[in-house]
Amino acid sequence: MQIVQSAVLSCWMMIRAYHSPWTISQSR
Repeated sequence: MQIVQSAVLSCWMMIRAYHSPWTISQSR
């Protein structure tokens, strides 16, 4: 189930970045 985890992480990261672009810099 690595693909699923990767997809979820990618989606979550995308949403997080879209919601808060500065979050990536603070929370990798």
